[in-house]
Amino acid sequence: MIQIAWAAVKVKNGYWRAVYLQLKKSRGAKKAIVAVARRLVKVIYKILVHDHAYQKWTAEKYFGNRAQVKEFKQTFKKAC
Repeated sequence: MIQIAWAAVKVKNGYWRAVYLQLKKSRGAKKAIVAVARRLVKVIYKILVHDHAYQKWTAEKYFGNRAQVKEFKQTFKKAC
């Protein structure tokens, strides 16, 4: 799975590359790749067991999701 994760993070403008680069800042390269491999295992499990279709996302999707979470947290803090 680690080798698959390394291949996934080499895709230009890919979702997994964005995840990896974000994790690499705080954890380092090796721990970040293990985290990506773990997430890939969860995705593969969901595809196989629950018959979900895989949707290929770009890096913009990852950063868009992060922006939405950040915005939600800020509005939640203001409401409390």
